[in-house]
Amino acid sequence: MRPAGVFLLSDDGIVLDRVNQGNLAPIPVVADPGSQTDKALLQLIRVASRLRDRQTEFFDRLTELRWSDKGPVVYLEGLAAPLYLSRLDATQNIPNFQMLFLNELSKRPDLDQIRYFDLRWENEVAVGEPQVDTPPQGKTGPN
Repeated sequence: MRPAGVFLLSDDGIVLDRVNQGNLAPIPVVADPGSQTDKALLQLIRVASRLRDRQTEFFDRLTELRWSDKGPVVYLEGLAAPLYLSRLDATQNIPNFQMLFLNELSKRPDLDQIRYFDLRWENEVAVGEPQVDTPPQGKTGPN
């Protein structure tokens, strides 16, 4: 997305056409302004190409891609929490995440409150548990 609208890009970053009903398919969008700098956009194109080629089913569920100080961030359809991917290999841990999601995470009643999923660590998936909003406890006892 650019100030002048939303455009389709080729794998090598060439602007192809303005998005319209005729050429819009279920494809992930780069909507975050900070991710639209030339360097970040090129990195996201590389990540998207790698995901599309090596993790097709995962790629097909992506709704948005962003670049952050942690590296690539993606959003999946039906899931509010961001997924942080590895800068070096964006496909790292995706199978682990998918198995964990299918077997455990999708069954959680607080799934919509999970803050993030971090796939940047080898063979581990970190889950940002929901924050508990409890007021600080004061000391109890005689005054």
